[in-house]
Amino acid sequence: MENHIALVFHRFIEEGLIIRLNGIKIAGRDPFLSSHPATQKKRESSFYINQEKITLKPYVLPHLSKLKQEDLDKLGGKERIRSEQGFYVYRNKRLIIWGTWFRLERKDELNKLARVRVDIPNSLDYMWAIDIKKSTASLPDIIKKNMFNAVYETVLNSEKVYTYRGRKEKNYKNIEVIWEKIKMRDGYRYAINRKIPQLRLLLETMESEQLKLLDSVIKGIEEAFPVNALYVDMAKGAIEECNEEIEDVWDELQIQMDYVKSKGLHIVEYYKAFMNTEPYCNYEEIKKRIQEEIENNGRY
Repeated sequence: MENHIALVFHRFIEEGLIIRLNGIKIAGRDPFLSSHPATQKKRESSFYINQEKITLKPYVLPHLSKLKQEDLDKLGGKERIRSEQGFYVYRNKRLIIWGTWFRLERKDELNKLARVRVDIPNSLDYMWAIDIKKSTASLPDIIKKNMFNAVYETVLNSEKVYTYRGRKEKNYKNIEVIWEKIKMRDGYRYAINRKIPQLRLLLETMESEQLKLLDSVIKGIEEAFPVNALYVDMAKGAIEECNEEIEDVWDELQIQMDYVKSKGLHIVEYYKAFMNTEPYCNYEEIKKRIQEEIENNGRY
């Protein structure tokens, strides 16, 4: 009962209304985590039906790894995040129906961070088929088209929270990624990028039989890519980012550069290549050190 009241009347509580249950003051439960710095607040839109205004405000919740326990409590617990995705319909700020896409979108693990706040006036009760208790409503066909754009925007951005997790989108086109996403006839597959300098220096120095063995090993790794397990773990927010110490990353790079030097390969060329390749491009300190090595390459 307390959780229900905290959710249904959360906007009134946020505005100062005090509600007590058995003498205990109830705190509002904001389903959008509006005050969280990582919550994405998308563009608000509105349209008119019979000269009455309906307002839509999409939100995308933060990735689970950015949520504290108090945030999860506001959402009703981690297990409710998926089931309560969708539209949140308010009649004069009172929440009357939530956790449904009204068949405009299906509930999906990658969509579970998506929420759309819908504000409707009481003058349109007859169109929404709101019951006498104001606890349920159904979506009129006349406004489905207007609401679809909000669904598309919030669901798309919810998926991006996972799709680009761990890689900044703004850098994506400027770096050599280790795993390439390749478009196939019926979908996508992921393959190890053969152009990364980590592999290129081996391709330039290994014998043909060794290259065949290396190619076989790489193909085996690609075929064993744990797609299903990764999907489930990401949806659960159970993937931990790998953040190595700067010195460890630098030592790994130096091992490869020592190999470059021992084989008489072009030092500056490889330093430049590594500077724009994962994982080294993700560390500003590493890129700074590489630049210094490039500028001082005369000593080699």
